[in-house]
Amino acid sequence: MLVMDEAAPATASGAPGVRLIVSRDMPLPDAGEFSKLDLALSQRRLERLLAAAECGFRLALGLTLLSAVGDRFGFWGPNGSPNVSWGDWEHFVHYCAAVNGFLPAALAIPLAWLATGLETAFGAGLISGVFLRTSAYGSAALLGIFAAAMTISFGIKSPLNFSVFVDAAGALLLALLVEYRRRVIAAAP
Repeated sequence: MLVMDEAAPATASGAPGVRLIVSRDMPLPDAGEFSKLDLALSQRRLERLLAAAECGFRLALGLTLLSAVGDRFGFWGPNGSPNVSWGDWEHFVHYCAAVNGFLPAALAIPLAWLATGLETAFGAGLISGVFLRTSAYGSAALLGIFAAAMTISFGIKSPLNFSVFVDAAGALLLALLVEYRRRVIAAAP
């Protein structure tokens, strides 16, 4: 119950003070009902935000993978153009050999094809949602291996500069989210 009280201190704006008086006889609303409603609203809002974040991340990581594939086939322009890493297959194979410099040079071309095929499949899977769990786990593994190879060959600064660890961890988080949702939906009555 709110009661205007002349003795209550005035507010900063000069308005008369208000004092909350609770009587022992006055029934209080069931706090459990309010908290259940708040929880349900919060849960729905959280689920919507989580779905939006998942969709945004799937699109971002999928486009990142497909953009790298496009770069090695000249989609973003020839080698030497601004914001182009390789520009053609030959420069990409040379980079692949450098990243995997601890392996025999004869493996550069097969590794370049393997990476290209996996990045294409995982990028398309992340964007389309087809084989999403497999695409997310696969992306996490591929990016984790890429980060390890970059670290061994170039030092820790290189994968940090290109956020490879962040991409790998994000892909793993996405895979776990998809796995979690699948289990929650399966367990729902």
